Formats: sequence, structure tokens, C-alpha cells
Amino acid sequence: MNCAEKKNGLGTQQSPWASLSAVNTHVRFTAGDVIRFKKGTTCKGKLTPKGSGAAGAPITLGSYGSGAKPTIAGGGTGMETATLTLKNQAYWTVQDLHVTNRTKASTASVFRSGVLLLNDNGGYLAGVTLQRLTVDNVTSKLLYQNKHDARDWGGISVHTVRRGGGDGYTGLRILNNVVSGVGRTGIVTSNREYPNGLDLGLRIAGNTVSKSRGDGIIMRGARNASIDHNTVKNSSNMWPCPGCMKVRGMGANAGIWPTWSSDSVIEKNNVYGTHVGHGDGEGIDLDIMAERITVQYNWIHDNDGGGVLFCGSKASSVRFNIFENNKKSAIAFIGSVPAKDSSVYNNTFYAAKSAKAGNVRTFNGLHGSGIAFFNNLIYNYGNANWTFPAKVSFRSNTILGVRGRGEPKGTGTSRTDPKLKHPGVGGTAFSTLGGYKPKNASKMPKGVAVPSSVKVDFFGKKVDPKRPTRGAAG
Repeated sequence: MNCAEKKNGLGTQQSPWASLSAVNTHVRFTAGDVIRFKKGTTCKGKLTPKGSGAAGAPITLGSYGSGAKPTIAGGGTGMETATLTLKNQAYWTVQDLHVTNRTKASTASVFRSGVLLLNDNGGYLAGVTLQRLTVDNVTSKLLYQNKHDARDWGGISVHTVRRGGGDGYTGLRILNNVVSGVGRTGIVTSNREYPNGLDLGLRIAGNTVSKSRGDGIIMRGARNASIDHNTVKNSSNMWPCPGCMKVRGMGANAGIWPTWSSDSVIEKNNVYGTHVGHGDGEGIDLDIMAERITVQYNWIHDNDGGGVLFCGSKASSVRFNIFENNKKSAIAFIGSVPAKDSSVYNNTFYAAKSAKAGNVRTFNGLHGSGIAFFNNLIYNYGNANWTFPAKVSFRSNTILGVRGRGEPKGTGTSRTDPKLKHPGVGGTAFSTLGGYKPKNASKMPKGVAVPSSVKVDFFGKKVDPKRPTRGAAG
């Protein structure tokens, strides 16, 4: 495909197609077919190729030649559409493209995305990979409208429509993409069939999502999923609509937001700079019906609304993460939608005086049950406020800095400095976190036992689950 050509060819590299319509009107692509766009060129309009590949022989949509990634510019597609759409299609690899979908209008009046995978009564669709895409400049309506959820639209969107058939995606991979300047969500997978249907074995990894005008990454309706090794920064950034966040219908946003999902892990992500809109503003939000979610080995820092929010989640754990200067609090609970049977352990928290950051807060009622808070290492130089849900179990926490009412007590509480190398000076990358390592690992205080599933700490050092050191690193 070379849209710089003046005349349509035969669809070969020597005689390429010259318009998206040639791809869209092709009867059906089959297993092993390859569709490639010439680098350095731009094609305008919607791309809707047909057909499915097969296991071991996906259809590949990519690029060829040298230079910048080829651009597919939607130019503002219609209501609930995208620049590139695959509907009820399996075994596709889409890679190495630049996708935009921006209108000239100053405000968006319709919902749209850059890339859309749509499952509408299509059963279980396997073998789809989206990788090394650049998706930016996507204009989508930011406010809810009737039954339409603005969160389902933005950069990369995966929708399973509620039809009652138990549909979903299996083994979907969203890898190493760069998404920026989109409204509303950077990357969203949304299976409305849950729990009758769900996305199985989803992986969202290695992506960089920045300046999404709402949430960074949303996962709704998944099981056995992994959100890992992503950088999510400056979510809920409303340019070019700075006033939108003041509109009540805009709703709340977070950096990474799992909901209606279970048995999944969120690990080794770098989440920072999330803004507060109408609410939330945390790096990670464990929302309603998020069950058995493990949040571990993440670098969560400088988020205006806080670090991690528990909002109706169940049996989930936040462990071996490093938190630094998250405003409002590192950990938050919503009492009106209480968390149940959840734990916060072996994390390192740092709150500088200049950041005025908090530690733990609970709002809209002090409700929750089965909450455990243990083996945490807390450098508290921000504010002295601690507000936990009722009847929390505290054990073996080390707390340094200012003291305040409501701070954890319990067996093994300590105020002895374990002497890390240089805490509180983390940058925007994992490589800057050496200051959170201990000066002398043998002198680190011990905590109580952790689950045997824990093998390593934040820096990959082996953990003794029966006698682990406190904090994220030993």
C-alpha cells in the first residue's frame, strides 16, 4: 500500500494499492496474508479490512521501506467508530503504524478511537496482537451520553458488546505501543459480557501512555490478565480542553483502572503525574468487582490524587511497591464502597514535607472488612493524618518522621531507622531507585510471614517468606 501513488495498482509491492478503499473492498484476507503500508506515507480515511487468520498463520498488517511509520489518519470518523477497526476477527497482528483520528472542531461531539477491536456476538476471538503502534491525536467526546460510556473510547479500544452470548478475547496482546494526546482513555479493554463472558489471558505490557484526557489504562471484564512494564504518565490531562474536568459528567480518572475483573496482576509499571479531575486521580484504582488482583513491584509516584485506591475491591493485595510523594495519600479506601479481605504489605512509602503528601486515608465512611496492613516501611515527613477503615489488622510496620493520630500500632511497630541508602530522591525511571536499597541488608528489620507465592522483592532479591525484611527491598 502506497497512498502517495496516483494510480491504484494490483496490491503488490511493485504495483501497490493507492487507497484504503482497495483494502476495505478486498473480499476477505486469509491466513498468512500480509498487508503493508509504505513508510513515510499517509493514508486518509477509515481502514476496515475483512477476514481472519489462523493459529500460527495470522494476517499481518504492518509497514515496509524506510523512514517514519506510515500514518493512517482518520480525520474524525463517525459515532462509535475508529480509524482502524477489526470486527469479529481473529488471528491478526497489527504493528508498526502511526494512527490518528482528530477533528478540526474545538470540542468533540462523538465517541471515537484510533484503533478498535470489536466483538459483537462473535464468540471467543483468539490470536490478536497490537504492537509497536503510535496512536495520538484522537478526538473523542469526554462526557457520558445516555447509555454511552466515554471511557470506552480514545487511543486503543477493545470492546465486547453485551449481547448475552458469552463472548470475549483470548490471549489478546497489546504490546510496546506509544499512546498520547487522546480522549478519553489511552488503552481500554471492556468486556460488557462479564461474568458470562470475559477476556482471558489478556496482556497489556511495555506501553507508554501519556496525556490521555481521562484514564491511562482501563481493564474491565478480564480474568488471568497482566498489566505490566507500562509507563503511564500525566493521565487526566485535559489539553486541549482544560475546563472539561470541571464538568460533573466527566467523572473520575486514574492511571491504571481495573474493574469487574479477577485473578490478575498489575506489576512493574511506572505510574506518575495523574491529575485530579472530578475525582480519583490515583496512580492505580482497584475498583468495583476487582477480585484477587495483585499490585506488586510498581513505582507509583507524584500522583495528585494518591497512590492506590481501594474502591469495592475484594481479596486483593498491594505489596512490594515503592510509593513517593503521592498527594492526598499513598493508600486510600472509599468507605461507601468498602474493600473486603485485602492486604497492604511490604511496601515502602515516602512522603516529603514539601509535597505535603499523606499516608493512608479513608473517606465517605470508615467501612471495610478484613484489611491487613503489615511489614510496611514508612518515611512520613508530609502530613500527620492517618485514617483507616474500621478494625484493620496492624503488624510489624516501621514508621519514621512525624507522628499523628491514627497511625498504625499493633505488634512489632517500630520507629527505628533501617537506614536505606538515600530514600525520597526517585526520578521518573526505575533506574533511579537505588536509594531505596538498604545500606546493610543484614541489619534490615524483619517482618511477619508473607504468602509463599512471594519469591522476590522489588529489586529481584530472593525473599524468605517466613522471615521477610520490612519494606519493598531487603
